[in-house]
Amino acid sequence: MKVLVAGGRGFIGTATVRALSAAGHDPGILEAGDGVNFVNFGGWDALVWAAGGRRATLDENRAEHVDAPGAVLAAMAATRVPSRLVYLSSGEAYGAQEVPFAEDAPLLGTSPYALAKIEGERTLAATCAARGVELTVLRPSVVFGPAQRGPMFLPSLLSALDAGERFAMTAGEQTRDMIHVDDVAAAIVAALGGPPGTYNVSTGVELTLRDLAIAIATRRNAVHLLDIGALPYRGNEQMRYVLDPSRAMASLGWRPSRRSAAEFTGDSW
Repeated sequence: MKVLVAGGRGFIGTATVRALSAAGHDPGILEAGDGVNFVNFGGWDALVWAAGGRRATLDENRAEHVDAPGAVLAAMAATRVPSRLVYLSSGEAYGAQEVPFAEDAPLLGTSPYALAKIEGERTLAATCAARGVELTVLRPSVVFGPAQRGPMFLPSLLSALDAGERFAMTAGEQTRDMIHVDDVAAAIVAALGGPPGTYNVSTGVELTLRDLAIAIATRRNAVHLLDIGALPYRGNEQMRYVLDPSRAMASLGWRPSRRSAAEFTGDSW
């Protein structure tokens, strides 16, 4: 299958291209600035939307997570309608509610990123229905893995410890469901051949940020660098965050294969 991966040079996209190739597919990469002819004349069978980041405003997030995938899908349809769109949404769309989050739970996310992902899911559902494209929405939990950069908790922790710098954090009692980027890529590959629908991509395991930080710092003999409790919780801190992955396991034949994020070294296991 010829699969166009939007954001194919990004953190998740790179792992996805690698997994697609290993599974015998023919992946192509689409990045911002690529010409419309590349989209139109590729003869793509499917589109994977793994592009876009977490931006400051709702309009910025909407441009990347709602408008852009719709425009690319329209450009593809000008010559050949793809049979499948796999859209990476986010577990953040669930917002604060009872855990574990199941796919049929209300979408209560309030951040600009979450709101754009929710709108993207709904807009693309209507667009795909009108064009006869099968849509699969994947909602990953907190993704981590090698080469991850940015302000998220795990890469920030690893960066500080590797530099021998102190790491200030909250008391760390909030929980997170951490999923390795290679498991997300495997779910994308499974989604291309599985029934369309909405699926959580997660471990279903809660891990406190305190336990995560201590486990990683202990292996580096760097627990003394942790300033646990130095920062207050945010006013809107989500204290529990875990997704139920059972639907993806049953319908896609997928399951997480990596060990706990607490065993992650930054480069390998």
